[in-house]
Amino acid sequence: MTTQTYAAFPASDVLQDFNTRFISNINAGVGSPQATLLIQGLNQFVDECLDYYFLRPVEMVKLGGVGKKIVNGGVSGIKKTAKLAISKIVCKLSNEELKPIAAYIDSMMKDVQKGDKTITYIAVPVSEQLSGGLRSATHVGRNGDPHRVAEDFSLALCGLIDESLAQYFEEPLNLLHMGFLMEKIAKVATESTRSAAHTVVKKVPKTMSEKELLMFFEFADSLLLDAQALAA
Repeated sequence: MTTQTYAAFPASDVLQDFNTRFISNINAGVGSPQATLLIQGLNQFVDECLDYYFLRPVEMVKLGGVGKKIVNGGVSGIKKTAKLAISKIVCKLSNEELKPIAAYIDSMMKDVQKGDKTITYIAVPVSEQLSGGLRSATHVGRNGDPHRVAEDFSLALCGLIDESLAQYFEEPLNLLHMGFLMEKIAKVATESTRSAAHTVVKKVPKTMSEKELLMFFEFADSLLLDAQALAA
């Protein structure tokens, strides 16, 4: 029997607070517009998601030179594009139109018990084929020449990014009743994000030393969360 695997990152207290307040207000049927609160929460989400997926490993492996410039430039561009799209799409939505988003955000919040502490992750399910491919590449790399599997690793990580983007951005956007223009803005933003992320992932491992690549493998493994880890 297979176990569901998630792509996940731990949410900060700030992000948890935005999500909890937004979900609570929507479910309680408050009269005041909640679009601004959602925009603030989504902007925080964009920062934390991209920082964890990209900037954190850069600092972890102490990556410098060309690799660091590629990552920082790509992340900066993604953040600007994503936040502009979020603001344009969400700002005029009514609380009733935001109900599906509240339910979707709630479904992504997963608690993991670590010792006596509960950590809330923002998690989305990924396919068995993808999680298996990523873990296989990192396992082979650790037990041989890491650079021999660098390309396979990059492709697997791009796959993880694609599945994560689809669920972090595309699926919730599909829940909104957007007009043609807003839908086009959303698609352009998502594709720009995907393209920039792929560029970073395909180029950076080639610039890494063996030690840096092994640490990057470890980081990639940490993005995957098995269902057994979820708190009851």
